[in-house]
Amino acid sequence: MTPSSLLVCSHIAIDVYKFSRPNFSFYKEGKLIELDLWLNSRCLMARSCIPHLLVFLSLTVSLAAATEPPTVYIFGDSTLDVGTNNLIPESEARADVLFNGIDFPYSESTGRFSNGLNAADEIVMLMGLKRSPPPFLRLVQNPSTFKKNIPKGANFASGGSGILNTTGQYNYKRVISLEEQIQQFSTVRSNITNMTGSDAQTDAILLKAFFLISIGSNDMFEYLLNLTVPPSMSTPEFNIALVSTYENHLKSLYKLGARTFGIIIVPPIGCTPFAQAVFSIPIYHNDSCYDPAQQLAQTFYSEAQTLLEQLSSQVHDI
Repeated sequence: MTPSSLLVCSHIAIDVYKFSRPNFSFYKEGKLIELDLWLNSRCLMARSCIPHLLVFLSLTVSLAAATEPPTVYIFGDSTLDVGTNNLIPESEARADVLFNGIDFPYSESTGRFSNGLNAADEIVMLMGLKRSPPPFLRLVQNPSTFKKNIPKGANFASGGSGILNTTGQYNYKRVISLEEQIQQFSTVRSNITNMTGSDAQTDAILLKAFFLISIGSNDMFEYLLNLTVPPSMSTPEFNIALVSTYENHLKSLYKLGARTFGIIIVPPIGCTPFAQAVFSIPIYHNDSCYDPAQQLAQTFYSEAQTLLEQLSSQVHDI
């Protein structure tokens, strides 16, 4: 089977929209299996919300079998976090209070920055899983079952984190950056190798796994708020730093055996309620989008798309 790259525009709404279940399209043995890829969004906020939030979703899919769900490893920020930060005592980016989880049974907050299931759950459900795999930090808490469970998948996403290591550390005291999330996955790989006895067998297992990533908006917000990035850094310099660091992270995952990626690019963050509230200044009306944030997101979208196309042409087994 020859792996095929899918570049798909999808309607995805996180935190701002209530969305219905998406469907994906896969290439398997040269045939396109249509599963109606798109998320039909409905705005739940005021008229300041855009009716449909477009997110660029790039999927590189190579499936050995469509009859059983793949193992899923998830990386990112609050859009995919299913409880990681609840397990970090010093973190101030938490979702363990109402109204998070209000639509779960007994209105229980689960660590998801959502009223119910989040994007991580919705996406993996399309692959046959009931919901996102548990946080890596929860799996680590149970040494007796850790090795048995890690081949089934893990969620490393941490709310408030970013592509850059400094993102979230000032605002929330402790979050797990994308680099540290990848280091945690390296631990997973090492343990799988200890069980299989060889890197080759580990590579064969990870070849069938799906790696989902959604991150970047926190980096942009903190840059605009002058929280962690040096004030002397210009916007073009920031964009270069962000994309080059992102590239290094993707290459690190590739070296660790990742071959099938689902990448959710930063949406138009200037239209979110957070942006409208924080950046509400005289030259911008409360019911409009914050243009500098929009421009950062658009630039990253374009450069990330170019990056993914370059990686696909350089490496032929993803």
